[in-house]
Amino acid sequence: MASKMKKFLAYLILALVFLILYGSIAVESKVEVEITKEILIASIMFNFIILFFSAIVIAFLLYGNVFQTLYFRKEKILQSILFGILATLSFIVVSSLIISLLGYKEESPLGKEIAQNVDYFLLFLVPLLSSLSEETFFRGLIFMHLKNKLGALPSMFITSILFAFAHLSYGTLLQVILPFAYSFILCFLIYKLENIYAPIASHFFNNFLVLAIYLFT
Repeated sequence: MASKMKKFLAYLILALVFLILYGSIAVESKVEVEITKEILIASIMFNFIILFFSAIVIAFLLYGNVFQTLYFRKEKILQSILFGILATLSFIVVSSLIISLLGYKEESPLGKEIAQNVDYFLLFLVPLLSSLSEETFFRGLIFMHLKNKLGALPSMFITSILFAFAHLSYGTLLQVILPFAYSFILCFLIYKLENIYAPIASHFFNNFLVLAIYLFT
């Protein structure tokens, strides 16, 4: 009876997280808000609390052993981080080449607004909190939980759709397609290395590079 109640609470929390996450995106699409540093910090902290801590609570309710369940493991940390960085570089090179060959050009107004409010402190804070929260939730919890039930490929596909939908607020087709494709790489990293530091390092490095380019050019 206790285990059933825990499972019910875990899935209830998960449903609420998805409702808040995608509900806020729907609201943002209808209400124009000028991005400031204060709003950017508040937004990134809100997402961190919603995604990271919900993943911790859900993992505890379902499995008990939180950090092992979410693949926060000491083994092969440096190797995982290195593979994560290499994966990001490979993805950036390949995706940029494909976009260039297709001649596709698209601007993200929200992305530019965020980048314009980034200083040296936020250059590290934004990628750190976003990568830690999103990878813990989408890869550590959602993907690995689904993998145990559905197998790797279907779980990668479902996780990548959910991850892509979380980027709808950017309002561009490319900002949905790229996260969808990138999510497969992030899922593959944790699937093969069984260490969440690989997708976290990859995600951090990707976001850091994007913001750094805006900041220094």
